[in-house]
Amino acid sequence: MHSLLTWCKRVAPTFAALVTYVKTVAKSPVAMASSAQAGDTATEVRERTHANWPQRAETPSGRDRLGCPHCQDRDRRNRRDEPQATGQAQERFGGSESTSREHDTGPSPRDRGAGRSGEVGMTRHNPVTLANTFIDRYGADKGIDHLKLQKLTYYTYGWWLAFKNEPIASVGPQVWKLGPVFHPIYSAFASSRSEPITAIRQDNPFSSPKTIDQDESEESKIVDWIWQRYGGFSGIELSEKTHEIGTPWHSAVKAKNFVVPRFLEMDINEIRAYFRGMAKAEGFEGAVS
Repeated sequence: MHSLLTWCKRVAPTFAALVTYVKTVAKSPVAMASSAQAGDTATEVRERTHANWPQRAETPSGRDRLGCPHCQDRDRRNRRDEPQATGQAQERFGGSESTSREHDTGPSPRDRGAGRSGEVGMTRHNPVTLANTFIDRYGADKGIDHLKLQKLTYYTYGWWLAFKNEPIASVGPQVWKLGPVFHPIYSAFASSRSEPITAIRQDNPFSSPKTIDQDESEESKIVDWIWQRYGGFSGIELSEKTHEIGTPWHSAVKAKNFVVPRFLEMDINEIRAYFRGMAKAEGFEGAVS
């Protein structure tokens, strides 16, 4: 016991000196500056993270639960792991506004990049070409909004299939919240948001804007016919039409229990059958059986 007390008395001054040294270093200007910088950096990171936290953007269906006037009876509350989407026709396409590219004043070029279809003398057009044609003929003055362009193109696509075996467009529509949407058209015109569009757009960075020539071709005639039939409706009204029970869009989302994966392509056979049924019901001659 006496030896232990003697050892403690010898070690105590050394331990006290060590504690004093540690306190001195901790209070030094260098240590305090480093601590403040580390704290500031953490604060800045937190502020930057919260300030730039991405907002949930409008996506082509995604895993969102689709909602529409005909989908309200679906029990969303039982799907806690799936975000709910409004899906109402009042929503608009997102994006930032940009300056439209003016097109040449000469004759409208044909969609030369499109592939030939099985129909003799017929070209499969990029959907942007169809949208451009509506703008060129009917929207040069007051414009046509993006939502309405999408639906006019969809009805052109569908009614063409009522009379032809091959589609008029090189790309089919997808299942989005606001109805059928052509992804190339979305990419080309999303920057306009809900503003009226008066200038045609190119479908890729290396091409010039294209339209369908206004001539006696069937492609040209169906564009005019679609405008006469649907041009008086707003984009919202046309969107609601595509949501009606029994339409190809409604059948597609119902088959997925109203939880649709992103970029889901609509079934061309469903679209063909639906519009051929409409053509027969209205007594149109030449509709394909």
